[in-house]
Amino acid sequence: MTSKPDWYKDLKLLPFHEKGFKEQHRLSVLQRISSKKSNKINKFILYSILSLTAIVVCFIMVSQTIATQTQFESTGQNEGFRIMTKNLNEEMWHVDAIVSGEVLETEKTDILDQGGLSNRSYSVDTTPAIIQVNEVGYGDVKTSTITLLQHGNAEDQTSLVSRGENLFLILVRTTNGEYWAYDNNNGVWTISDGKVFANDPIAPMDKMNGIDVNIFREQVTKAAQNKKKPAGIQ
Repeated sequence: MTSKPDWYKDLKLLPFHEKGFKEQHRLSVLQRISSKKSNKINKFILYSILSLTAIVVCFIMVSQTIATQTQFESTGQNEGFRIMTKNLNEEMWHVDAIVSGEVLETEKTDILDQGGLSNRSYSVDTTPAIIQVNEVGYGDVKTSTITLLQHGNAEDQTSLVSRGENLFLILVRTTNGEYWAYDNNNGVWTISDGKVFANDPIAPMDKMNGIDVNIFREQVTKAAQNKKKPAGIQ
């Protein structure tokens, strides 16, 4: 018998020196060995694809988080996340009242303790302003004056309202019956020469800066009457 190559010595089934050795046994063993190697290769490829997919998904999620954070930061809302609305109807979703009126007076700055709202204790300066209500565009406002609460100290905040100013206010109501601007950028509009101006307004109201007060009133009031829940709010 012709001597067999060394790899035959590793085969467990009918090695070449045993009686009854046949070529088909060699082929069947080789097929089994090839099949095992193929399975190992296929598993390796599968695991590699799954791992790569997981890495790609993680990268996309991180990228989206960074993009969202950048979008929030670009709005100037440094104290929390702001739902980015697509239109005025969504923007007015949590608005309680829309009024126009005149600032009668600003009161002394008070310190509001926020310790009960989070695990860490902190306080903020709050400056109330008394507003004479001339017109109610939206909401259940039955008093002739309302109190507008503002973040900041009157001594060092130029963005706070001043006595004698005519304002268009978009508001949210507190449990005590006072009001905050619904948004730091979009809630307080000064009326001057028949037009409205806000301090650094953001989308979707940034393009309304400087428009006619009657057009502004009509569009904002209509949006509040047809408010729509933004996507992402439960």
